[in-house]
Amino acid sequence: MDWDGLFADNDTPQTPSSFSTAEVEKIINDSPIALADAEEALEEYRAIGGNRNGEAAVSRGVQANMFSRLGWEHGRADFLIRYLFMLRNSILKYSDQHRTLGYFMEHYQQNSAVSVELKSWPIDQIDQLLKQINKSPDLE
Repeated sequence: MDWDGLFADNDTPQTPSSFSTAEVEKIINDSPIALADAEEALEEYRAIGGNRNGEAAVSRGVQANMFSRLGWEHGRADFLIRYLFMLRNSILKYSDQHRTLGYFMEHYQQNSAVSVELKSWPIDQIDQLLKQINKSPDLE
């Protein structure tokens, strides 16, 4: 990433890997709209018996269409969101929240009061988040 151009003074990004302040502000405003649209589509998809692989495809497709309607260049909003999540993960790495999440997952897995079926989805989600945090670059 081009850290020097991350918050460029002008509204046009300097390179494909840098973002203007206006773009960051726009993604903060537009992402809840796209996520709400995707969630609505997922509810409809689940109502007809969809699976998790299909959910991911539906979510990505609906978000891409909504970002396009909101004026984003193809793939740019998704790229920026992924970048911001990577930054969040890098900030969380080695933090108390990171350690606590791992500790919670270990104890939740051992909780015999909750059925294996009921625990599987949250544990899978926590495990995926921990893997993303662990793979994120170290911030110096």
